[in-house]
Amino acid sequence: MQSPKNLVNESYVLQITDCLRHQNMETLRDLLDNFPDRDEKTRVRALFEISVSSNNNAFFALNHLIDKAPPSATYKNDLVELLLDKAQAHAPFILPFIDHASPGQQKNAVPVFASILLSETDTHILQKVLMAIGKTGEKSCINVVADFIFYDHEGLKRAAISALGGIGGPSAIKRLAFASQTSKSDAYLVSTLERLIKQLSLDDPNDNPDAKQLASRKDTLEGLTEDSDMAQLIIMLNSNSPHERHLAIDSLIDIGPRVIPAVSANIDLSNVDSIINGLDILGNIRHEAALPSILKILSLHHPDSNVRFSAYEAISKLSRLHSSVSLIDGVTDASEQVRLAAATAINSNPSDVILSGLKSKIETSGRRSKRALIIAAIIDSHADHIFSSLMDSDSFVFHAMEYIAQSHHSTVSFFKDILIRRGTRSLANSIISQVRKPEKNKPSLTIFCVDDSLICLKYYIRLFHSMGHQPFVFEDPDAAWVALQKHKPDLVTTDLNMISMNGLQLAEKIRSLYSISELPIVVITTQKDFILSFQSIDTSRNHPDNNTMMKINHAIHKPLEFKSIKPQIDRIT
Repeated sequence: MQSPKNLVNESYVLQITDCLRHQNMETLRDLLDNFPDRDEKTRVRALFEISVSSNNNAFFALNHLIDKAPPSATYKNDLVELLLDKAQAHAPFILPFIDHASPGQQKNAVPVFASILLSETDTHILQKVLMAIGKTGEKSCINVVADFIFYDHEGLKRAAISALGGIGGPSAIKRLAFASQTSKSDAYLVSTLERLIKQLSLDDPNDNPDAKQLASRKDTLEGLTEDSDMAQLIIMLNSNSPHERHLAIDSLIDIGPRVIPAVSANIDLSNVDSIINGLDILGNIRHEAALPSILKILSLHHPDSNVRFSAYEAISKLSRLHSSVSLIDGVTDASEQVRLAAATAINSNPSDVILSGLKSKIETSGRRSKRALIIAAIIDSHADHIFSSLMDSDSFVFHAMEYIAQSHHSTVSFFKDILIRRGTRSLANSIISQVRKPEKNKPSLTIFCVDDSLICLKYYIRLFHSMGHQPFVFEDPDAAWVALQKHKPDLVTTDLNMISMNGLQLAEKIRSLYSISELPIVVITTQKDFILSFQSIDTSRNHPDNNTMMKINHAIHKPLEFKSIKPQIDRIT
């Protein structure tokens, strides 16, 4: 039984949601004036409902709350984080964020600032962001800031000069010195340059003039020169040759955050492979500057589940990031694989607000409840942070323990250890007592699953365990090859595109040990062109693709589902 302090004032939250739904701003203002007097759990739940409302409503409510928040308000950080979250897709939210965020919060927001400078056209927002960057002293933004000196707008020019003056150091001096030799030179620019030169001897001797720069206007798709390395890689990324595409993907990832605008603009939203390749690059750069581009793709609610999966997986790889409230839709997606990816993305750095939203969805009963889907996604993805935060919900604990007991032994062990560390050994013992032993006479296959996506591997564990088989998963194909030399499984499933060794190269190695009849190999991929090529192989002639593709038994388009893999398993059993 939950104690009163753990209960949300549902009446207050419902009044707020009703006002948001019916655009009753006057009553909403009165309700928000009482916000500081509410208990913490009610406040957090109300913030969740506000954050998932329309942009206009959310802007009004969050702006009102943060303007009225007492200086000592404990919830102010939640408001600041939500403003930054919303600013990723709607720039006006950055204005109250800048007004109320601490210096540390503004420094952490630099990638969002840089993204806004590349995409926004509102001069008031641009000037405010430029000034904020100057106060952070963030040297990675020197190039994108310096571009604004050459805009035909005096306010933007002055803000850019001021920002470079705030950042300082050799690189800022270099950009100002260049501008001083052009028609944009004026007294303010020259005085700023002279001040920085005088200060240079006092600067940190470890100052790095070659600090890795975030993208500037010249790094956008329109700004690239035709003969630049990045432009050539973008051309290769659009090639019909899978080899060239994969080489371009690896090279663009190595360049880092500077490629984000060009890669994002190059994505062809009518081409699933183009979207997935772009998301692969954005995620593996592992920089929060990629988040706005990924969220824009996610907001399209693409009908192909592989796109939605790739977007959530990309977000899960980004560093120093609080989960966007918009991610919560993913845990009730129609595709199980997408639900796992969304839970993983949220779990990477969950905020109190999104956790409150999850708890609300889990505690909703009735025909429209998605509780079972959400709990399964949390458990199957091994979302430890979400799991621990929801342990004060009786509904979650009851259903989660029941689900864990039916899961693969690796999942049982994972959550048993968490419960023991939390001091709830009785719950751990309860799970163990409910675990069902496998049926002795039921045929069970040993299946090796190879994929460099840990989320996919967790999904395969769940899928094959539910079918009564024994999955063994390998994130590294080299590790799978070592294991295959020691043990022969009944089936191998492998991703096509992996870094150290692709699926066809792994198949070549396996065929040096086992023939196509001795050990079936199934390639699982998002690449439709590969599936079509495999299906069109003419086995009666010397087709150029036969030599490689005939090493595998079957090719399946992701996401792997029961109905697509069952025929392959039936052939073995």
